[in-house]
Amino acid sequence: MKYNLQFLTLNENVCFDIEYTENPINNSIINEFVNDVRITTYGTKKVKHEGFIVLLNEFAKDRYKALFAKFTKYTNFKKLLQLKNLIEKSTSNNYMAVIFDKQLSHIQLKQTFAYLSELETGVPAVKTMEEYIYENGNFLSIYNPYAISPDKSTIRIGTKQKDNRVCRYCNKTMPEVTFKNKSHTISHALGNICFITNDECDSCNKKFGLSIEQDFFHYVEMFNSLTHKNFRLGGIDFSKDNDGHIYVTNLDKNILLKETDSEIIYNYKGNVIKLQNVYRAMCKYAIGFLPSNILKDLTNTIKWINGDYNIESLPIVKKRLHTSLQEQPIMNIFIRKEVTDMSYPYLFVDFHLNYLEFLFIVPNTLQDKVAFTNEFNYSKFWGLLSPFHDNIWEDVDMSSMNKSVMKGQVTFHKRNKSSEKHLPI
Repeated sequence: MKYNLQFLTLNENVCFDIEYTENPINNSIINEFVNDVRITTYGTKKVKHEGFIVLLNEFAKDRYKALFAKFTKYTNFKKLLQLKNLIEKSTSNNYMAVIFDKQLSHIQLKQTFAYLSELETGVPAVKTMEEYIYENGNFLSIYNPYAISPDKSTIRIGTKQKDNRVCRYCNKTMPEVTFKNKSHTISHALGNICFITNDECDSCNKKFGLSIEQDFFHYVEMFNSLTHKNFRLGGIDFSKDNDGHIYVTNLDKNILLKETDSEIIYNYKGNVIKLQNVYRAMCKYAIGFLPSNILKDLTNTIKWINGDYNIESLPIVKKRLHTSLQEQPIMNIFIRKEVTDMSYPYLFVDFHLNYLEFLFIVPNTLQDKVAFTNEFNYSKFWGLLSPFHDNIWEDVDMSSMNKSVMKGQVTFHKRNKSSEKHLPI
């Protein structure tokens, strides 16, 4: 059995996933903690999604202080410090939703936040939701959004007890495989510090890290490099100051195409990749987030991710650039509803990574009945996604299994020169 407790405010969330063990003393403490949380929130306004709304005035803060004092010594509840900080910095007119043992859907979360906003700002929740449904109505009639947002702490996906784990990529269990190492749902090298997948064995973790994930690293290397303080990109060394300004620290003149007082232009040459492996890696990351009950519909997809076969033609991947940095990678996954139009893809993903955003279909699921490499079928799908149409996207065909080199022409625009000894970009 597992408890899920969520403390939601308009600015920050703290979520507890607490799972029973074989230790009866530990389980007794878990029961006591959950019961005390209920007592602490008892008497506050109830909401329909199995929880309560708490006004974080001094009376409520005093009740939570007693909870913190009693349970901070237990490692099971290490997120209490985050909850304590959230409550202490809240003002007397802030509200918090406390949700007991229920994973809210995307719409339920929207409704909860709309209600919190109504209490704090006076804007009716009904009006907020009507506007949201109006903007996304056709889209949400077909898909259930499945999104896990980071709360600046570790979110573990899958079974906590190692003896009960089944690897979602090879379907093996202990002792045939082990689960000793920490497996990041999206690679740690891409900035993921929040999401951990319990259900990926050490063998698959190592295999993917040395194969398809390497292709993905090389594909996004140019933009991923910009997130680091010191980095080398195509023969030029860069450094960032505390304000995020980039400086050239070492410049190889041999690769320059042009240098003026206002810009540097040079040829970038990266590593060798296979584009289909890039697509495989993104789908592998997405599967790490999914609820285990739908993995049965992804057996063919998982075989493809493992390299058991190649797909001759894949649906296009839409890619675009942002001007601002997304520090923590986020995957918004959309699952087609059971009773709906089967001519739409079963799963598609909106993946935000540093300055990049990818929108792609997870291919070859058992629930897909039409080919989305067909222009008509894909156009029908894309026509549904009106919330995404206000952006400029590049269509990328990632079907190729041929080796190709990441290369291109890079332009850096200079700021006004100063007395700095390095060249500011």
